[in-house]
Amino acid sequence: MSAQWRGDRGRPTLQWKLADKLVYKKIRQGTGGHLRIVSSGGAPLSKELAEFFWAVGIPIYQGYGLTETAPIVSSNYPNNRMGSSGKPILDVQVRAAEDGEILVKGPCVMQGYYKNPEATREVLSQDGWFRTGDIGYLDKDNYLFITDRKKDLIKTAADSDRDHVRAAGGVRARHFLKAAVLPCSNDESGFERAACNNQIIRHRRPHQDFRPSEARGQIAG
Repeated sequence: MSAQWRGDRGRPTLQWKLADKLVYKKIRQGTGGHLRIVSSGGAPLSKELAEFFWAVGIPIYQGYGLTETAPIVSSNYPNNRMGSSGKPILDVQVRAAEDGEILVKGPCVMQGYYKNPEATREVLSQDGWFRTGDIGYLDKDNYLFITDRKKDLIKTAADSDRDHVRAAGGVRARHFLKAAVLPCSNDESGFERAACNNQIIRHRRPHQDFRPSEARGQIAG
């Protein structure tokens, strides 16, 4: 989006200078005017949003971690790669299991849940690997990418782990959500209304015994 305005080698272009004078400068002033580095974590940071902040002049670095890892696992500082959660920090090992779950090992990982050995055994292996519950991968340069939560995965008929990740992540993507049909109510003429692409459409019920109230909140394919 705004990355092209920076020009070759990051040099400000005429478009950026104009946008900075009219808009970007005001945004920086609204955040105090003295921000040098912003760390982001706790929720995914989209590549588009990160690029916007960098274009505005607010360098924002995405990281990753959990309470059980005290809490930092990886960071994008100082070598930022948009869309990733950065590289594992010093002395921390990260790998992906066969099902795509991110596993972490290192001195930052907890010893266990207080007085809850059963819950501890569910997430900690005997050799110290912590199961994060997040799905993702490491690229060739060891940058970590988080794609989903394991508990949110949707099983497909093919029962493929890769399909699980794509389905669960894709349903939440804005383009897919626009195409989702959610039954909501029906009128006396036998038609149902459904929300699709932010519009209300009407379609005839395929089965007389279909009850929209039972399907509310579910995605119909």
